[in-house]
Amino acid sequence: MSAYFQSENPFNIQARWIANLPGINQELYQSKDNRDVLADTDDWDNKADKLFSSLPEFDDVDALLRNGVSREAEGRLETWREKNSGFAPNLALVCGLDRRLDWNHILQSTYLRVYLKDGFQSLNDNWDETGIYVLPRVPSLNDPLDRAGASPAHKTWAHAWERGVNEELTNTYYVEQNWLDMEHNSYTVIHKVVTDWVTTNPIRVAVSPVSSGVQLQAPHCYETDGRRRFSITGLNDPDYVRRRVRASYKMAAELGANILAYPEMLGDASMFGPTEAGSDFFAQLSEEVGRMGYSAPGLLLPPTYWHEKNNRLYVTGGDGRRLCVQDKQNPFLYHDSATDKDYLEDLEGKTKVIRVIHIPSVGRLTFPICKDCLVEPYRTLLVRALRSTMLLCSSYSKGSFSFRISAPASLEYGCYTLWTNTCSARPECGAPPDYVGLIAAPNAKMVYPFQPQCQGRCGGPDDVCLFLAEIRRAGGAPEVTMREHIHPNQKT
Repeated sequence: MSAYFQSENPFNIQARWIANLPGINQELYQSKDNRDVLADTDDWDNKADKLFSSLPEFDDVDALLRNGVSREAEGRLETWREKNSGFAPNLALVCGLDRRLDWNHILQSTYLRVYLKDGFQSLNDNWDETGIYVLPRVPSLNDPLDRAGASPAHKTWAHAWERGVNEELTNTYYVEQNWLDMEHNSYTVIHKVVTDWVTTNPIRVAVSPVSSGVQLQAPHCYETDGRRRFSITGLNDPDYVRRRVRASYKMAAELGANILAYPEMLGDASMFGPTEAGSDFFAQLSEEVGRMGYSAPGLLLPPTYWHEKNNRLYVTGGDGRRLCVQDKQNPFLYHDSATDKDYLEDLEGKTKVIRVIHIPSVGRLTFPICKDCLVEPYRTLLVRALRSTMLLCSSYSKGSFSFRISAPASLEYGCYTLWTNTCSARPECGAPPDYVGLIAAPNAKMVYPFQPQCQGRCGGPDDVCLFLAEIRRAGGAPEVTMREHIHPNQKT
């Protein structure tokens, strides 16, 4: 019994049943192809549905998500499972419970909206016993967890060959605890569902490189514990950066952007706080664009803020409300040309926590920061273990090509990549790079780069540099349409 439910948490039951499946038949658990060719002569799905229908508490999902499963009902379910011990009937029970726990009811339940509102590791609380994290499955732009037969497009996703029974589930999905171990690092994953986001069609994604020029002060390089490390000391002109961020925010709102992303490391303390609940800077911007008659972007990735041995992304609602905080996990290697030595980014203050934001009709969003997106095991953890449907990556990097060649790796898993960079990462070049970001779209299996059209003329502190892309759902698979680069030298 959990601290919330009066009786047994229904997701605890689901987790126990899922955890039992490999022991019943490992081959069937690991291969959907083998499950698909089973001849279900006993019609187990129908029998499981009849069992649930005979238990009145399963007819009222809202009450079930308030009170839990009674001891009597749990006993009848277990008795049925013991009598029908094969893989097919046990899978039918898992799927039958999943069908009753409708995702919309889950999202509207007091359990999720109040009890788990600040974030949760899973809907069940018996993960130490089962090794299973059960999670709500919100509708996504593009969900590789959909049954392979749901549409022709889904038959090509590599997820169709992943182990487990996620493809048979409709309203929930799950992650095995051992999937979160990576090279001796074990991560805690915190999920949060955002339900007050107004989804439009198309979804407009805006990216601002902010500016060119030398924006960061020289890194502080030092030796500690026998290793060479560096830290970021701050911005050369914080007011200039804030004004550029402000200008692009207002333009993104005017253009109806739903998501607005900025690069890595161009944030400072003035953009965040004064409390952990949110940002006055972005709250004031939200009010300002509201007075202009526009809506603030629903999801904001401000510039990351490097401080206290942390490179930190404060994922924010357009109104300034803080949604979550993601620390960079994989440090960048910096070469100091003056000393001809390498220094590793000092991220000793980071927490080994991965944040996932679930937005209905958008998907499961994760937030790798720069090098995180290039470390293949970490990216694999986000995409294959956590089933991310969109990687939103902020960077401050000269190595644009590395991001372009790594982005397609997630396409076969049905995952979008939105990468944001800045021209100020390579000020010695004068001219802008060939691209300062990209969006990789799984349905088209294409990578669309954000190509500057400004010839490197950024304008003044109140001028705008912004790229806009649209993800449009037009009956079939979502399509990406690129929009022009908005910049000070644009001809009107």
